[in-house]
Amino acid sequence: MYKHSVNNKPVLGSRQAWIAMRIMEAVVFLSLLVFILPLTMHPSVFHADGRDFLPFLGIFGALMLAGFAQAHRIVYGFVDAGGIHYHRYLRWKYVSWEQIESIAKRPMGTIHVDVEGENFPSRHLVFLKDTVAFGGQSKSVTFDDLRGMWIRARQSPTGSMRNGV
Repeated sequence: MYKHSVNNKPVLGSRQAWIAMRIMEAVVFLSLLVFILPLTMHPSVFHADGRDFLPFLGIFGALMLAGFAQAHRIVYGFVDAGGIHYHRYLRWKYVSWEQIESIAKRPMGTIHVDVEGENFPSRHLVFLKDTVAFGGQSKSVTFDDLRGMWIRARQSPTGSMRNGV
C-alpha cells in the first residue's frame, strides 16, 4: 500500500511542496521589507504625493495578507494509529482522530482536514499531493486510506462515536 515514511510511518502530503511554499513565503516577506518600506519613505519614486500611494499600499497589503493566509494552511506530516502528526512551520504538531472534524478530497489531489477546537487560521490543514516524476509510484497516504483510518478510529470502542460516522 504505502511504505515511504517518516520513522516508518505513512507520509501525508508533499514535503517538497511544503518546503517550496515556505521558501516563497520568506522571499515575499523579505522583498516586502526591502522594497515597500523605502517606497513609503520616498514617494517621489512614483512622482506622486504621499497620499496617492496609500491606497495602493492598502490594497497590496490586503492581497499579501490573503496570500499568506492561504499559504499558512499548507502542511505535511505522517499518520499513525492515534492521529496525524504535521509540520506547519518549525515545530511538529499532533491531532488525534477524535479532534478531526472532517476530511475532504479537493481538486488536484489535495486533502483538506478540519480540526475541531482550533482557532480559524489553524483550523484548516491542507495536504498537497506528492508529485512523482517519470511514472514512479506515489508513496504517500491516499485520501481513501486516510478517511478509512479516521472512520475506523471513530468507530472503535475507545474512539468517540460523535456525529454518527
